[in-house]
Amino acid sequence: MRSKKRLRSRLEKEMEVRGSIALHEELKLVDPVSAEEIHPHNRQKNYASLGVFFIFIKSPISKHNREEKEKKRHSMTAFFSGSQPK
Repeated sequence: MRSKKRLRSRLEKEMEVRGSIALHEELKLVDPVSAEEIHPHNRQKNYASLGVFFIFIKSPISKHNREEKEKKRHSMTAFFSGSQPK
């Protein structure tokens, strides 16, 4: 838990010192798909995307979002076709 707080603190400090554009550049390195969709000046989304990457899932948020959409699609297909999801 302490490391999550440290990471959040680091991201907040970097946002203040370096600005959202620098964090957006960092986001490009870890998640180019999300970086393409998020404007460099969108502080909140840049911070959140990096936070999710570093703190929670250790993979790009774009990959996580794509997988979640795929799960929902399969779930809805199974529901309407009457079959049980695997």
